[in-house]
Amino acid sequence: MSNLTREDKCKQVFADIRKGAFYPIFQPVYGLQVDFPLGVEVLTRWDTPRCIETSFRCIDEEGYANQFTKRLFQKLAKELRTLPSSIRFMSVNIPPSYLASMSFFADVLPLINACKRAKITLWLELTEKNQYPTEVADKTMFQMNIKVCRHFGIKIALDDFGSGNHKGEDIIRYVTPDIVKLDRSLLTMKGEQHVAFWQRLAGWKHKYQFDLVAEGIETQNDLCFVQSLSIHYAQGYYLHRPTLQAELDLNLPFEVLEQSQLLKRA
Repeated sequence: MSNLTREDKCKQVFADIRKGAFYPIFQPVYGLQVDFPLGVEVLTRWDTPRCIETSFRCIDEEGYANQFTKRLFQKLAKELRTLPSSIRFMSVNIPPSYLASMSFFADVLPLINACKRAKITLWLELTEKNQYPTEVADKTMFQMNIKVCRHFGIKIALDDFGSGNHKGEDIIRYVTPDIVKLDRSLLTMKGEQHVAFWQRLAGWKHKYQFDLVAEGIETQNDLCFVQSLSIHYAQGYYLHRPTLQAELDLNLPFEVLEQSQLLKRA
């Protein structure tokens, strides 16, 4: 695709979305306490070689995100039954605009039913780069769909908190998430000059009653740092790289981490 214009590249991306020419891969999300469940975040790759960042930039800028997410829901509903039984939750990124759409519930219902059969809790991660609804009708639909999600046991998450549109207490107050996923950049905030931030975050966590996930764990120091902050879940290349569903059985059990002394059960 290197010789194609941006317009042609976007047309190919849209064509591949319609054909479903992409597939899910899974990155494990580990509970940092023995009684915390094990889950996966869903990522995607294309059937044909393509720059992932460029493709998703095109999806966002051209307004293809809702169509892409709907197609992903359909694929996941079929794959859930083959996930390892140790998986207790699955996290999927969605743009806020999709949660404000009239078609959202009909689109997500087959996935809800598949999760129920597999005894997996669905997490929906609102992406930080996409705009939230501004029109009154869209805001109303957004809040209504959040209520419907919670009625069906779905958890709402804020992705990459600390970046994009996910900064500060205002967005937490607006969404009232069940989960807040911390942006990788926050793992650099380890000095005394950052204590006030972590204290504020702890205050918001207590006030709004959400769990925390640390993303981008790439070193043992990262892991030790998030453990010191009483963060509930962690994910990153240091723990487990994203992988195909068929390969999850090989590395997911907690015993693998124990043997590597990455995590220790209480």
